[in-house]
Amino acid sequence: MGEAVLPVEIAVVAGVPSTIALTQQAPTLGSEASEAEVGALARALGLDTSTFLLSDFPPQIVSTGTAHLMALVKDRTVGARAEPKHRALVAILATLGGEGFYLAIRPVRVVRVSG
Repeated sequence: MGEAVLPVEIAVVAGVPSTIALTQQAPTLGSEASEAEVGALARALGLDTSTFLLSDFPPQIVSTGTAHLMALVKDRTVGARAEPKHRALVAILATLGGEGFYLAIRPVRVVRVSG
């Protein structure tokens, strides 16, 4: 995990937590997955490479304190179809320098930041 300690704010209403907020660090961009790495990621998830929206946002490491591989996929059914293979996922994450991954679906607002 990242080294920074970030404040967590918990709002309590009538003795019950109602919201939890965390302010993250500004994102930094890391490795972008190569074509071979996208193939390895797809196999690790039991998916086809055509599942990923590569022209919009190639799978890439993004960190706000902890590095995660972010991959934009076509639709929300992808999550249900994915059959993750733990060891293969760990291997591809190690190659790219990530500690976890997210599959994101549209609509998503892609904001380019300098890394």
